[in-house]
Amino acid sequence: MTQERLWQVLDPSWGDPRTLSALLCSSAAAVVLLKWLGRRQIQQKMEEARRTRDLALERMEKAAHRFKQENPGTQTAHVLSLTMVELVEKLKEGSLSPESVLYSYMGKALEVTREVNCVIDFIHGCEDQLQKLKKQKEKGLLYGIPISIKDHINCKGHVSSGGMVKFLGQVKEEDSVIVQVLKSQGAIPFVKTNIPQTMINYDCSNLIFGQTLNPLNHQKSPGGSSGGEGALIAGGGSILGIGSDVAGSIRLPSSFCGLCGLKPTGNRISKLGVVSPIIGMESVTGSLGPMARDVDSLALCMKALLREEMFRLDPTVPPIPFDEEVYTSSKPLRIGYYEGDGYFQPSPSMKRAIQETRKLLQDAGHTLVPFAPPKIDYVVDELFTRGIFSDGAAHLVDCFKGDIVDPNLKSQFNTYRLPALVKRILAIILKPIAYRTEFIAKWRKLRLDVILCPALGPAFNHGYAGKLFAATSYTNLYNVLNFPAGVVPVSTVTRADEEELKHYEGHYGDPWDKRLKEPVIRSRDLTALAPRTQHPKGSSDCDPADTEAECMGAVSPGLQLTKVVRWRHVQNKMDEAWGKQDTGFDQTYGEGDVVDATMKSQTSCYRLTLLVKRVLAFIFTPLRPEGLVMIQQQLRQLLPEKEVDPSAALTLLCGSVAAVVVWKWLGKRQIQKKMEEAQRTRDEGVKKMAKAVQQFREQVPSVQTDAILSLPLLELTGRLREGSLSPKTVLYTYVEKALEVTQQTNCLRHFIPECEEQLQEIQRQREKGLLYGIPVSIKDHIGHKGHLSTCGLVQCLGTPVQEDSVLVKVLKRQGAIPFAMTNVPQSLFNYDCSNPIFGQTLNPFNPQKSPGGSSGGEGALIAGGGSILGIGSDIGGSIRLPSSFCGLCGLKPTAKRLSLAGVGDPVSGILAVPCALGPMARDVDSLALCMKALLCQEMFQLDPTVPPIPFDEEVYSSSAPLRVGYYDTDGYFPLPPCVRRAVRETRGALQAAGHQLVPFSPPRIHYVMTELFLKTFFADGGRAWLDLFTGDIVDPSLKSQVNCCKIPRLGKKLLALILKPLFPRLADYLSALGGMRSVKEMWDHHHQIEAYRTEFIARWRELRLDAVLCPVLGPAFTAGYPGKLLTAISSTMLYNVLNFPAGVVPVSTVTEADEEELKLYQGCCDDPWDRTLKQAVAGAVGLPVAVQCVALPWQEELCLRLMKEVETLSREKRAA
Repeated sequence: MTQERLWQVLDPSWGDPRTLSALLCSSAAAVVLLKWLGRRQIQQKMEEARRTRDLALERMEKAAHRFKQENPGTQTAHVLSLTMVELVEKLKEGSLSPESVLYSYMGKALEVTREVNCVIDFIHGCEDQLQKLKKQKEKGLLYGIPISIKDHINCKGHVSSGGMVKFLGQVKEEDSVIVQVLKSQGAIPFVKTNIPQTMINYDCSNLIFGQTLNPLNHQKSPGGSSGGEGALIAGGGSILGIGSDVAGSIRLPSSFCGLCGLKPTGNRISKLGVVSPIIGMESVTGSLGPMARDVDSLALCMKALLREEMFRLDPTVPPIPFDEEVYTSSKPLRIGYYEGDGYFQPSPSMKRAIQETRKLLQDAGHTLVPFAPPKIDYVVDELFTRGIFSDGAAHLVDCFKGDIVDPNLKSQFNTYRLPALVKRILAIILKPIAYRTEFIAKWRKLRLDVILCPALGPAFNHGYAGKLFAATSYTNLYNVLNFPAGVVPVSTVTRADEEELKHYEGHYGDPWDKRLKEPVIRSRDLTALAPRTQHPKGSSDCDPADTEAECMGAVSPGLQLTKVVRWRHVQNKMDEAWGKQDTGFDQTYGEGDVVDATMKSQTSCYRLTLLVKRVLAFIFTPLRPEGLVMIQQQLRQLLPEKEVDPSAALTLLCGSVAAVVVWKWLGKRQIQKKMEEAQRTRDEGVKKMAKAVQQFREQVPSVQTDAILSLPLLELTGRLREGSLSPKTVLYTYVEKALEVTQQTNCLRHFIPECEEQLQEIQRQREKGLLYGIPVSIKDHIGHKGHLSTCGLVQCLGTPVQEDSVLVKVLKRQGAIPFAMTNVPQSLFNYDCSNPIFGQTLNPFNPQKSPGGSSGGEGALIAGGGSILGIGSDIGGSIRLPSSFCGLCGLKPTAKRLSLAGVGDPVSGILAVPCALGPMARDVDSLALCMKALLCQEMFQLDPTVPPIPFDEEVYSSSAPLRVGYYDTDGYFPLPPCVRRAVRETRGALQAAGHQLVPFSPPRIHYVMTELFLKTFFADGGRAWLDLFTGDIVDPSLKSQVNCCKIPRLGKKLLALILKPLFPRLADYLSALGGMRSVKEMWDHHHQIEAYRTEFIARWRELRLDAVLCPVLGPAFTAGYPGKLLTAISSTMLYNVLNFPAGVVPVSTVTEADEEELKLYQGCCDDPWDRTLKQAVAGAVGLPVAVQCVALPWQEELCLRLMKEVETLSREKRAA
């Protein structure tokens, strides 16, 4: 039959159908054989991993047995009964030896793992660490303490499997940072513990090492993904363990196993050297944290980790040591509490645990306040699950290609595979920020110190965790919020709890509510937890022994529609499962892996096609009669019964065209009216302030304006505090000068009339802040109550800001007087300073030149003398470029060193390259004083997401010689001759002053600009940015960028291909503007940024640098040119990508010799960009030239210290 069909279908000239048939059969056989060989290879790798584990445990057993024979008097039971604090004391005083403790726990760990299968590897280096401890002079805080670590935390010489075949055989060459710090503190990592496959599960099973059991009840799960840690510690085989938590993976095992566990704030503990199945995910933060039998052990571990060693090994970690005073305080607390989150109803035992704990705390003198976390369903469905599965779980689907899917993961596996547009990711990344702000506001309103709440529990039966992934709502909430959260056992499940569970209904009575009841039955005597728990729910008419198919088959599918209205959160789950764009998350990820049995239901859900998911979601949507009526009406409109009169259709068409033209004209007219109104408001404000200045002049005619304006900030604050100058005099002196400067440069967007109220307020304050009486200007988009944050966009005109930004609040608390808001470029995405509403701002040194941007209004006002201190923002050089162009000092701190709360952002949700606020002034001391004033308790209280790191005056004022790396070109965009000369002269001056200068070459700047920086901002092909101009007039300085973005993606790629041989930089720029095609590509991109940052820091460490001296773009461009040369900011954007603090200091001016040398400038490629740069900087004789100083993250004080040194040396040179 096959041959006959082939004869019919194929052309006879193609050959004999018998031959084709044989070829087809052999191809099919080859495919089957290839798959069989792949599966066989998987099995072999798994068997080899198990043999390796068994051999390691045998070595471990032999070592423990040998020690026991050599030391028969060791009191193992006594050692195991000691708390960690007691154990540390005995080890330090010498009454116990590290050997006796290590081998006692080693023997117990072997006993526990035989019972519950929790240990997967013996760290053979623990005996070497034991010997090193004997040689250490100082005993660390964890001296001699054996520690277990979770499988995916790298340990030199061992595999971090992630529960996946993919990673087997990849032996790590270096310890993770946390392991290095533990060892430096005297700890002895001795075993690695089991985890669930991929770690996206809160059970603990994988097909390599099997199921880990709960030591309190072998029918129960120990939780996950740190389930191996939970089982080992609860069984007594470890006294302290390190786990990780991205949705409750420390807290859930702690809850299920009756332990204490802490999930710290996301970046409080270094994650360098930790394997993750999901790389580059920014919106939901993961954390490493300790697990132990008591809270004192957690505190001691955190105290040991949060030390200089960790901050040195990973400079991205905020250097905040453990605060012993806070931990040991006996001050009564104000505690919010809740028993349920409204999404998953907690079990009766959990509710009772919260109630009993609340009463105990009240009896102890604490204040308990009811607290309801807002919109948990929104958090779970929109923020958490969409954050984790932004790519529709394609990353998990790819992990299991060719593998066996765990039955308990099938439901999720079939749910979460969906395509979506990358631009939607930006909105989803932003949602947790908005929710976090709302949550903190509610917390502040109740004046809470901490919150007491449930954690998911008691322990589930094996296999159920994969069927109820969303039940982690109680714990994943605090991952979305990035709040520290811990779990403490307070009770056990009683018979009364079991009886009450029989009446458990849940919230919705849907399959999840019914199913949640099943995994917690027969849990009597298991631990119930108090702080923050997930929620269990549901009763089921199906027998727990029934299969899912038998249970779901109990009712005819047609009859299910009567219950569909109650399945609201199941349908919501299907909706969120539509996710983002299909990514193919690394097609090789997990290939050749076998899916663990506990994950099959999830993986089956992931594999559902988009159409099936949408159909299921549609079925779950409640049917409404009005919906059917609407469909009928639409059908009547689309399918008319009679033919349409052509003349009527033509009339309708012409009328529609006319309507569109009129509509567009009305829209344009509306824009013009809004712009004219904004301009009138600005002009009226200027007139009012001019009148106020005139009145002040009449009242106080003897003011020495020039003397006041000439005072540096430090001297001015001294005069104000001692009373020789009044705040009123200083304020109106600067307002008068600002009026003069803005007439020349058009730098002001608006005066702040409330500055007069602030003037009265500071005079009533008892304590004078560090900025007492100082007039401060702020950039347009920094929120000030009662005023607009326009970002130069018409769409932002209209609604004033309702509350001061955190930074403005802190400035006012420190006695500063915000008096003016300054101009910005349209959309802030330009380093010129022009917008259609308020026009072009000019450089006060040369009106033909730009002041830079986007903080160009600040630059022009301060350089013109109209302000002594300004606050700008920087996301690609927006503080440093205006400072360079205008001859000022400016500092871009590490992002989040200063609060961004209340700051407008036209394109929100870009987290990979973060924005930073920072000061601008005429000298470095002013920047240091501003940072010292802002980094105060007030800011840390108003915005608890800001690391509480006060200004380190000792570092700033130090005179110790520095080891400084330097370079005068980055190899991507060679800067004009005057800039390179400035770097060389500064290098010579620093060397002459006794500092050590070391050549330094930043790696792959071309790659950073095109692949990391541009792709971050144009991840969606520029769509979000282009949307800003809808209903707006595009500023001429931005038209070239806008036009490039408007080119279709295919057009950009074709143009890039054509231009590549001639102009490679321009081709790569166009290619980068095409953005990313998938969420997987975006996550890979985030990972690439982290990898580059690690590479850069490694090179920095290799040269033992304190700081780096390098060029900054300059001198000032002719107005209009910045929009044509976006990529010329390579010198500044690098340190936004790296998130390093960087500052600018003017050191010279352009000379005639520089101008002559510019005529010979060729650049690096002699392409249109090189020629345009030459035109942009021409005619700059006499304009300022600056250099840039850089330090590692969170080391602003060291950056300022180098800036001060450079400033002092350059002033001495000019004076000479």
